[in-house]
Amino acid sequence: MKQIFCKPIFLWGILLGLCYYFGQPYVTLAHAELLDSNPAPGEVVQGPPEEIRLEFNEAVSPGSTFAIYDKDFRTIPVIVQTDSQNSQLMIGRDVEISEPGIYTVQWLVISDDGHPIDGAFSFAVAFDNETGSDDGGNNHMELIAAAESTAVNLPGWFAWMMVAIAIIAPILVRNMTRN
Repeated sequence: MKQIFCKPIFLWGILLGLCYYFGQPYVTLAHAELLDSNPAPGEVVQGPPEEIRLEFNEAVSPGSTFAIYDKDFRTIPVIVQTDSQNSQLMIGRDVEISEPGIYTVQWLVISDDGHPIDGAFSFAVAFDNETGSDDGGNNHMELIAAAESTAVNLPGWFAWMMVAIAIIAPILVRNMTRN
């Protein structure tokens, strides 16, 4: 029984299977990703924003959109358009935010290859009253800490982990076959 685990073909099969399994999500990094937004994720803006701007790393296809939700997940009316001069940019105009609080932007983008990619982030809106303090005495910086970006993107360390496996695995296989 012990000898089967030292066979190079068995170890290469396991290595290939692991690379295939863990390498699959990395392929999705070629899809549209949110590069920039205004307001930015976690930002506290004074007063309601006149428009929401989302910029992606590739052109957004027809059918791409986003929605804005308040803290109770009620939809905030907004008119979403793709910028005619920059196909990577979506702009939401006529945003009807009337009270302070945390708002979530949830986007759905159709990538060039047809795959739908979605994500979300939150920002806070504060209104100053005559004394200069925020409306209602809420500390929006504490609120926004709980509402940071929820967009899911694989971190860069994942790619480095795959490179390390590709370098270390042959060394381990060679050492195991010698024993």
